[in-house]
Amino acid sequence: MRRYKIGGNTIEIRFAADIDGDVMQMLQSFEAFASSDDDEVVMEFTISDKSTLSEEKEWVGNFDTGNGHIDVSRLQGGDYQFIIRNIINEECCHLITDEYFRNCHCTLIGSREGREFGLNNSLMLSYAMSGILNNTIVVHASCVKYNGKAYLFVAKSGTGKSTHAAMWLRYIDGCELINDDNPIVRIERERVMVYGSPWSGKTPCYRNVCIPLGAITRIERASENRVVRLSSSQSFASLLTTCSVMQCDNRLYERVIAIISAIIHDIPMYTLYCRPDKAAAILCNEIIAK
Repeated sequence: MRRYKIGGNTIEIRFAADIDGDVMQMLQSFEAFASSDDDEVVMEFTISDKSTLSEEKEWVGNFDTGNGHIDVSRLQGGDYQFIIRNIINEECCHLITDEYFRNCHCTLIGSREGREFGLNNSLMLSYAMSGILNNTIVVHASCVKYNGKAYLFVAKSGTGKSTHAAMWLRYIDGCELINDDNPIVRIERERVMVYGSPWSGKTPCYRNVCIPLGAITRIERASENRVVRLSSSQSFASLLTTCSVMQCDNRLYERVIAIISAIIHDIPMYTLYCRPDKAAAILCNEIIAK
């Protein structure tokens, strides 16, 4: 059994007696988040090699995650059942959770690469849904720290959020990378805080830090660089598309709406129309971090 404190939430990962010994190697990105605190555990996650899939289920849907697919069903009593597949549609994980994502049972399947993919995705999915009930959201973004505040860059995949973050790191003195794919945003005592996470896409950046959020910037490619501050409604719509949430679960979806509404009430959001160059980074920094 291992405990980790991620985004201010303590989770517990348990290993069934039948589990293969290489699982701890798959959790290296979690090492910086290891915890010995006796805080309340918000999610218990058991890893096993024994599947508990049920045939008595109600189909919810199939969802494209960008690097794979997830089949979602609802079981009697309200529990969820997930089948996680990789980009070539191989089953990598079966996941059963209660309706609050407090108790999760994960079964790993296939090759080591497939099992690692399944474990990583099932942990992030379970944590993201559990976190929503604790004022926490996982955001698809790149995140940098500058002058004591965190700045999130969001964009459609392949548009350039990581490229823009890299420009800040290269050209803005004192800038640090916090996470390059899935930072965590949490509302704490009426403050909006950003945490690093064990999930950072292709860039291995797993930092256990907590920083106040300064601003959020949406990146869009353009022939010239300019920054536009978004209205509340525009900010809401832009941020909602970056959050990990199952819209089919009304309770979770309504909670995310409340969290995003609280964030945009206090935090400015912009669109940066830009080229992938130094001038764009400098312009953005001068406007959003002033």
